[in-house]
Amino acid sequence: DTTMLNNGNFIGLENYRDLLHDELFWRSLKNTLYYTAAYVVIGSVLAIGLALLLNRNVSGQGAYRSIIYLPTIVPLVAASVVWIYILHPAYGPLNYQLSRVGLPTPGWFSDPQWAMPGLILIGLWGIGNVVIIYLAGLQSVPTDLKDSARVDGANGWQVFRGVTFPMLAPAFTIVTITTFIAMFRAFDIPYVLGGPGGAPDGTTDVLSLVIYREAFGLGGIVGSVYRQGYAVAAGVVMFVFLIVAVSIQAIFLRRREVAL
Repeated sequence: DTTMLNNGNFIGLENYRDLLHDELFWRSLKNTLYYTAAYVVIGSVLAIGLALLLNRNVSGQGAYRSIIYLPTIVPLVAASVVWIYILHPAYGPLNYQLSRVGLPTPGWFSDPQWAMPGLILIGLWGIGNVVIIYLAGLQSVPTDLKDSARVDGANGWQVFRGVTFPMLAPAFTIVTITTFIAMFRAFDIPYVLGGPGGAPDGTTDVLSLVIYREAFGLGGIVGSVYRQGYAVAAGVVMFVFLIVAVSIQAIFLRRREVAL
């Protein structure tokens, strides 16, 4: 499968057999799982925290909510380009502020150890949609339940753990599943920051980039190999893996809702 049309030869399951022995495919799957799991965990904690803050009756509440939601309307490609400047190791404002307080100034997208954390950081830029879902869930929590818990002597953390968070279970299920799907098939941010090759050293190479690279090459670079059949096989494997993972999550999270 070395040409775009594969010379019209039927090769059966050969592409799938090649996938099983392709180290680059397994590396990209590992990177995708890392990127997805880290974003889901960190994003959920951050979103719930922001939703709790925005749910308080404070002056300028509407403005704060708008500020949190505003980044979600910015296209991911445009946001990624801006973040390239922000995270630039030499003249980026973030590293400049880190150096002023004596903290390390990493080379975000030149150092393999920091490239994936950089992708996760940029992904969190558009967390406003998740915050809005949790905020809607918080506003549906009956205040009398929280008041009763406080009268019984529960502190703030105990009220959240015993009353608020269980009431957020449906929102948590929706957010976890939809976020997992979105991050697992992420393409825009990894492509803009790491290119089709997943630079540096393949640390940002995710499954979507593998499919794109195999189908369309490396952006006109001489010697690029087009293996569209292989790309289709990788896409099918990605789809099946996603269906299985989401199904397991849905079953577990629904049982958790019933238990709570």
